[in-house]
Amino acid sequence: MAGYELHIGTHVRSRDGTKLGSIDRLIVHPDTDQEDGFLLGKGHVSRNKIVAVGNVGSTDAVGVVLKLDTHQAERLPVFIQEQILKTPGDFTYTGRLGAQATVPGLGEHWVMRAPGGDFSTVDSNSLFAPAPIGTLEAQNLDDLPPDSILLSKGTEVIGSDGRKIGHVDEDFVDSERGITEFLVKAGYLFTHDVRVPMSSVAGINHAHVRLNVTAEYTARTSRDADA
Repeated sequence: MAGYELHIGTHVRSRDGTKLGSIDRLIVHPDTDQEDGFLLGKGHVSRNKIVAVGNVGSTDAVGVVLKLDTHQAERLPVFIQEQILKTPGDFTYTGRLGAQATVPGLGEHWVMRAPGGDFSTVDSNSLFAPAPIGTLEAQNLDDLPPDSILLSKGTEVIGSDGRKIGHVDEDFVDSERGITEFLVKAGYLFTHDVRVPMSSVAGINHAHVRLNVTAEYTARTSRDADA
């Protein structure tokens, strides 16, 4: 796979030429910052599929070509993500629309919650979602490879001071698939797109890319580089 680049939105084909969809999100190892694969967005396939980097055969001007034929691609593992909660006692939480609600405890039983609901921010590594009041345990479950995170186009980029800077528009990698820098789309502090090197990145998780420098410092250095 060395020498091939995977980018969010790139079209994906099977080795027999079928258009399968496009790269929806990248699978990144948080310790090495390497691309381990991607989620194949809906297209020919009916649900998002997990594609390991070893299944990529080549890239060309059109996009990514897999080593798999159409039938093999259809048998790729489906991406499933759920959240389970346990609420021994009553607790109060803030929903997506900002309203508070109190839920009676369910004892020691685990309850499955689909992602995207009012509880989706619980244990999501969010810097901004208010913590629930009461006793609550949460686990996010998925079928990704161990020690993997998802990076999408639109993942927020946040300075060390907690201020939003913009969102990921593209990533750049070296010959070993290690991410070297991000292109951050204009927004919040930026009036133009900015490249942020990995040396300025403190960590990456499903919710955001967190920098080790402040939003103001990033904005200032980007202006200096353009001068």
